[in-house]
Amino acid sequence: MQRLKTFALWLTGAVPLFFAAYALRASFGAGSVLWVIIAGFCAGVGLFLQTLLIENKNTLSALAFLEGLIPGAVFYDAFVPHLSPWVLGGTAACALLMLVGAFRGRIIIEGMVKIRLSLAAREVLPKVALGLLVFVSLISYNHYFAEGHFDRAAAQRTFAAVAGPLEPVARIWVSDMRFAMRMDHAIRLIAETELRNTRTRMLAEEEGVERISPQDERALVIEIEGTTRQAIVKLFGEFRGDESVMDYAFGVLEERIEAFPPAVKVALGAAAVIALFLTLKTLVPITYPIATFIVFAVFRFLLLTPFAEIAFRDVKQEVVTL
Repeated sequence: MQRLKTFALWLTGAVPLFFAAYALRASFGAGSVLWVIIAGFCAGVGLFLQTLLIENKNTLSALAFLEGLIPGAVFYDAFVPHLSPWVLGGTAACALLMLVGAFRGRIIIEGMVKIRLSLAAREVLPKVALGLLVFVSLISYNHYFAEGHFDRAAAQRTFAAVAGPLEPVARIWVSDMRFAMRMDHAIRLIAETELRNTRTRMLAEEEGVERISPQDERALVIEIEGTTRQAIVKLFGEFRGDESVMDYAFGVLEERIEAFPPAVKVALGAAAVIALFLTLKTLVPITYPIATFIVFAVFRFLLLTPFAEIAFRDVKQEVVTL
């Protein structure tokens, strides 16, 4: 019965880890990264439960290490016939960090007079998160850069997610600017804004500003549009009037990267993976309180069932005195 309970607890982490790795593999195609995050979160909750309820540290360590190997097993084709050092390194790091997190978390729990989940969570959850982040980062590098499986659609989505928050900054100079609008519309907005700013500047400098007819104003806007169009083409290259600002910016970036030597591309790939890792590492701690609360709720529920119970022990502790 004890072994069955232990196996059931192991599944609470192993199954989500399998689905997290499977979702990551699917996300390289048309899958959603959201499922990777959800499954990874559930895996962290599962390992925390194991740390809390599996008393034998050797058993816990072995199960945690096996769990950490599961994501690598999903990417089995990276090991056969040619071993990928990136997948191997990510799998090893994931397994070792989960082992260390579970082992150290169990030591902290055993040292408590009264179980406090928040203290154990500080040891277990960051290690699980770090292991998964290292795995995701190295797998991504292996897929997109080491093997050269460049997914333009995925890259466009990532670029849009990064560039999107900069849209309000662009509106400081050009009101009503939207990165989703057509290039010809954006250039017209720039021209109208430039004409308006010129008038405002001349008024501030107390220069005479003659009233012009709508026809002349339109002619001025067209002239500024032409100048702006020529400047953009000279700096960044040709564009279609019906393509969006976001698509044009991505195309320019893509052309610049393609022109780099291979060594620079590798360095850029490494920089992109490091940026991904640091960004996710900054956001992950937000989930720790939620995971701790879920573990607490499940723990209290299990105490109401024959699955687990609280026991009290009289322990003699050795101390050093002067």
